[in-house]
Amino acid sequence: VKAKASNVELKLKGKTTRLYRAVLKGLQFDTVYYYKVMMNEKIISQDTFRTRTKKPSTRFVVLGDFGAGTAQQATIATLIAQRQPQFIVTTGDNVYQNGLEEEYRKNLFPYYLSPEANQGASLMSKIPFYMVLGNHDVRSDSLDKNPGSFAYFYYSDLPLNAPVTERTATIRGSSELVKTFKKNTRPRFPRISNFSFDYGNVHMVCLDANDYVNPLDAQLVTWLRTDLGQSNAEWKIVTFHHPGFNSSIAHYEYQLMRLLSPLFE
Repeated sequence: VKAKASNVELKLKGKTTRLYRAVLKGLQFDTVYYYKVMMNEKIISQDTFRTRTKKPSTRFVVLGDFGAGTAQQATIATLIAQRQPQFIVTTGDNVYQNGLEEEYRKNLFPYYLSPEANQGASLMSKIPFYMVLGNHDVRSDSLDKNPGSFAYFYYSDLPLNAPVTERTATIRGSSELVKTFKKNTRPRFPRISNFSFDYGNVHMVCLDANDYVNPLDAQLVTWLRTDLGQSNAEWKIVTFHHPGFNSSIAHYEYQLMRLLSPLFE
């Protein structure tokens, strides 16, 4: 299988980088593939990955509040790799403190792409990360102040199977910067705020639970009823960042998702 990479140019804080994407079609379930990434006939990356399984068992890791760029993060990444999960689901706050492009480069990617012992593990090159929005991922929403804001939408490639709700994350800034951001993140922003997927005997629903959302949005409720109701998976799991029921003072006002508890039950 060959795929030509598309790219967009990111001009952030006087620095220009290119964000490349390639889509591989026609892959088979339960199959190990070897891949290599080439530029000007030079191999710049290579590894193997196993495609999604249809077998009646699934092994995955759940990880949240994690992209802090610490030694402990590297240790945990090594432990995760030893368990050989098929994928990782994050519960949000993927990078600290503000969800910026430079924070992904500093506090996230080095720890999950590193082949060096004690510095992390080469996970992202082998298995998918299904990432969920937390409050720190949208903490900075002004492109004028922080051009690298909302980098979740640059770096996440997730299912586009949920409706765009009336209330979503709002990106602010000059009209030109906002226009460029939306162009560079199309079709992901804001569509990958909510999504679902199947993996083995698990059906997973991932939702945005930040304080700007309306959990009772008619489109979202209709989609959830259909999406969960039509699934025959042995396990149906819904994940989001802020608990629907929370006795802690921290984020006490974020308990919006309890409104969906009757639907989930």
